[in-house]
Amino acid sequence: MMLGKNFGDADYYEDFMAGRKRDVEGKTWINLQTLLRQVDRPQLSEGNCFYTNGYMDLMPKGMLGMTPGAKDKTYRSDCLEILKEQLREQQPASVVCLGRGARELLSQCSHELAASWKPGQSLTAIDASGLQIVTTVLDGVALPVTVAALLHPSMRHGMNLTRRRYLHFANNEAEVQVLRRVAELMPA
Repeated sequence: MMLGKNFGDADYYEDFMAGRKRDVEGKTWINLQTLLRQVDRPQLSEGNCFYTNGYMDLMPKGMLGMTPGAKDKTYRSDCLEILKEQLREQQPASVVCLGRGARELLSQCSHELAASWKPGQSLTAIDASGLQIVTTVLDGVALPVTVAALLHPSMRHGMNLTRRRYLHFANNEAEVQVLRRVAELMPA
């Protein structure tokens, strides 16, 4: 399972629904496809992953960062319940969190994960603690799940990517190796 934040902004959504844009033409999807090709593992190929978002709202035009709905406790709770239902139905072997919003929402599905990935914790801090990949039990999933923290694909540039670390790997290669390790940990 690839877990993103939301479906973009209202203009993008309107263009998508009107057939003027396709999801695969967006920056997020293009960058994610590029990364998955670099990982080169069949378990994490485009056709073998379920793609979803943690929040079901849209960003205001041109806005980046955390989705506005995340500030509302009731809305967050509703989105968490939708995510838990997706986890129950999908029973994923792994969940790759694309960005902080996805990471923080998923961490509410596991006490162990909540202790490993604290709200507001930077990816740099997660890297420094060696917790880029956590195997945990998620609410509603029968078997332990391998969970990984990545940059959101639309943020894979500049200083964001140069700060990534995993084992002795840095930058883009750190994220490639995180995903390769996730693939290794998946059941055959």
